[in-house]
Amino acid sequence: MKDHLEQTLPFAGESTEHQPAWSGSASADGGDALVWKAEIVLPADSRIVPETKDIPKAVLEPAPAQLEEVPLAYGLVAKVLLPRPAFNFKVEHDLPPNVTLLEAKPRATIVGEHLIWNFGRLDPGQELRLQVVVLPEPGTKFTVGELTNFNATYTQNLYFQTPLIRAKLAVKITGPEFIRVGELAEYVIETQNAGNWVVENITTGLVLPPELLGADGLAPNFTIGSLDPGSSRKVKVFAKAAKGGEARLKVEVNGTDDAKSSAEFVTTVLG
Repeated sequence: MKDHLEQTLPFAGESTEHQPAWSGSASADGGDALVWKAEIVLPADSRIVPETKDIPKAVLEPAPAQLEEVPLAYGLVAKVLLPRPAFNFKVEHDLPPNVTLLEAKPRATIVGEHLIWNFGRLDPGQELRLQVVVLPEPGTKFTVGELTNFNATYTQNLYFQTPLIRAKLAVKITGPEFIRVGELAEYVIETQNAGNWVVENITTGLVLPPELLGADGLAPNFTIGSLDPGSSRKVKVFAKAAKGGEARLKVEVNGTDDAKSSAEFVTTVLG
């Protein structure tokens, strides 16, 4: 798994004695947990070099530095390399054994020997800085190379791109432009689902003008049912010319999810 944090330069402490440093590497520990290793830093004058007179060369090699009852500072500097913001970002750290915590920056929640930093949200590229200062108990010794672990956990939101649901109907009516009084005219009403979601319970109502009468003496109203996206349905209706004039027909369709449409058509009735 690719590392999610990038090592940056050590951050400076308030004094040489408390100057923290970062060493090691950031690694993914599986899932949404990260583990870093930070090295305990010893003061610059802690290394002891013996006198060189009459001492074999092998003995002149610097001995491992040790520190006793001197404040130790260590910390973490890392950059978030996640592709998306991390939420509920939490870093946890167990103090080394036999030490007294002097300071934690930023302030951490302390549960026994366990430190917890809650950062909430961290954005991609954001830098994370932690510093811990401890005082070893009498008799406790540390050597250069002793490492401590910082563990991080976080959550990420899942992003979905879904099409906007649109329930949309379209209707049109066609028929003869001219008819004579007493003639029977045929009209075609075509209803189409012009959206991207199924429309159900579609009803159609045709409003006839005074110049036209329905075949049975009433304006036809009927139910189409449901239409899938892109599908359409045609229905034929008949009307008889009753008197001369400009006959304006109006058709309305309604369906679920407030889908509706209307259209008009004009037929001239010749007396």
